[in-house]
Amino acid sequence: MKINLSIEKRTILVLTLFFLSTVIIIMAIIFPTINFIKNLSDDTGNLRKYLDDKYEANHSLLNYKQKIEEDSAAITEYKSYLFFKGEELQLITKLENLAEQYKLNQKINNTDLDKPGNTIHISLTLTGNYANLLQYLLALEKDVYFMQVKSLHLSPGFSTPTDDPQAAILNLDLVLYAAKQ
Repeated sequence: MKINLSIEKRTILVLTLFFLSTVIIIMAIIFPTINFIKNLSDDTGNLRKYLDDKYEANHSLLNYKQKIEEDSAAITEYKSYLFFKGEELQLITKLENLAEQYKLNQKINNTDLDKPGNTIHISLTLTGNYANLLQYLLALEKDVYFMQVKSLHLSPGFSTPTDDPQAAILNLDLVLYAAKQ
């Protein structure tokens, strides 16, 4: 069965077949490939975002870890400035040695070293040379323990003509914050 077609009809038929085969190729191969590439691009973008988030989280963790190590070192350093319960004898000895160093008479009037709590109140009366009292206060300020002066009263001392004309009396109320060991 032979079909006789004119050249025009043959050309139209060939062009139509060519057009249909092109459309079939586009629909069967190119569109799915384009969709696959688009999905792959989206997945790659999501994976990149996920990896960036993981990197940021790890970087933050490393920063936090470094900060914690720095803070731990600082905390260890601050422990030397804290007064711990159980070191009461050392504190009293330190105050007495300091008074003796500056040639002062020291009397502990009131203390609550034996009471529970996180603060310790100490009331002292010191007598001696005015300059030595000031040196004592300066040394107390430079001491390793953090002491808060609640009350300070400095008055001239009562002296006889043979005593030091610069005699003074210092009443001092101190507060220390005590930590538990």
